[in-house]
Amino acid sequence: MMYKSPFKIIIFCLCVLITLASCVVPRRIKKAYIGCYDGISTGINTLLDLSGCFAVNSPVLLRDEYPGIVYRVVNFYDDGVVVCTAATTIPSEDFHKRMKHKYHQLNSDTLDLDYYKYYREGRGMYRWGLYKLHGDTVIAQFIDRPYPPEKYFSHLVKYKVIDRHTIQEVFPSGDDVFYADTASKIYHFIPIEKIPSSDCWLKDEKWFWCNRDDWKEYKRQKTVNPL
Repeated sequence: MMYKSPFKIIIFCLCVLITLASCVVPRRIKKAYIGCYDGISTGINTLLDLSGCFAVNSPVLLRDEYPGIVYRVVNFYDDGVVVCTAATTIPSEDFHKRMKHKYHQLNSDTLDLDYYKYYREGRGMYRWGLYKLHGDTVIAQFIDRPYPPEKYFSHLVKYKVIDRHTIQEVFPSGDDVFYADTASKIYHFIPIEKIPSSDCWLKDEKWFWCNRDDWKEYKRQKTVNPL
């Protein structure tokens, strides 16, 4: 029988524990989260047009100092869920056309299953969260869901409603630079033919829900209809 070094066993166990820990939302984020999900209409549709997304762009230098544009996009849902993402394009690319193609991939009739899973699971640049309304201000808290063994982060962002098709980011805050250069930026509305649902990985998390029975019913429905 091959002898295994206790040191190697300890290292292996530590690696397993670190990997498992990175798959769970930390208690510090859960405890300080903006609220819980109840699925009740927030009434945001009286302030904003929800038939599309809101986008802002910032000039950047890509590889080899080639000029590019970073678009940051946010979607608000009437049930309190919010999702944001970012995309880098070259100046000659039609970003509106590109975004509409991405949403087309998420439509039930033209579903790209791999992309849908990437989107729903909050991977890459997609970040899901919850928002609350305070007068004409939307306060959103996003969770950055990393691949193991990277750490989870949360980001609090405030958007002031200018009109139904315009919002202004007024208070970026977070643990990385994702929002660091977008203070006081104006987001403009982009109409989308069909917006995907607010179904996301956060709804799989029991802690995210206000009512445990509602979470159980959601999980039961997902078993019956996974998409």
